[in-house]
Amino acid sequence: MSTKHKHRRSQGENNEKILFDVVKVEEDTIINECAPKIQDSDNKSNIYDTDSYAELLETQIIPQCFTESSNVVCKDGEFLCKLPVVIAKCDISINIQSIVKFFQPILQVINIENNVILNNYSYERKSHNLFLDGYVRQLIQYATVNKIKKEVINGEIKYSLIYLPFQCTSNAKLENCFESQEKSQGVYCQLISSKVLETAIQEDKIEIQNFIVEENTFDKMNEKIYVSLQINLIQDKFILINKNQHST
Repeated sequence: MSTKHKHRRSQGENNEKILFDVVKVEEDTIINECAPKIQDSDNKSNIYDTDSYAELLETQIIPQCFTESSNVVCKDGEFLCKLPVVIAKCDISINIQSIVKFFQPILQVINIENNVILNNYSYERKSHNLFLDGYVRQLIQYATVNKIKKEVINGEIKYSLIYLPFQCTSNAKLENCFESQEKSQGVYCQLISSKVLETAIQEDKIEIQNFIVEENTFDKMNEKIYVSLQINLIQDKFILINKNQHST
């Protein structure tokens, strides 16, 4: 074989090797890009691993604790019950003043619905103070003024929902028959009834000009609200009941 042919053959083998190396590098690059990256905590560098696995670190058997049960000793026909008992009744009065600002002219307030929501409560046994925290949920329905002609006022019926917060304290001394009983059980409240009376005073009145009769609009309302609450203080008591005495 001539020197010229040997040179061409070696050059072709070199080209095939270079092409194979390029393809191999591209395949390795694609595999490495698709592999998940794992942070090495030791050298703080990213490493690549194609395997995902889980490892059980520890397992153990929990020993059983010793339990000793005892029966409640009662006479025949008697049962020990835990029942809620009303230990005090409270009538509480709360006065609230609020100012409501409307952002368009109001012709009149059509209706106001009030509901009392008792949010938090606590009873301090030593001072006999009852702390109350809640809201008066007030839904105000009113008529707006959009267009005014000589004999017609056009508007819309809208409403606004407002929560009026209140906080108060009241003295609520418990009945003497319960003061000597155990005091570990907590006292909680039960709202029996509520009554809300309000007086709304329209402020910043503006007379409607060039109307056939005198009509006014307003955008501010000052309210004085009286809230009356009837609350029961309740505590869970252990009571021994005789079935024979309460049988019908």
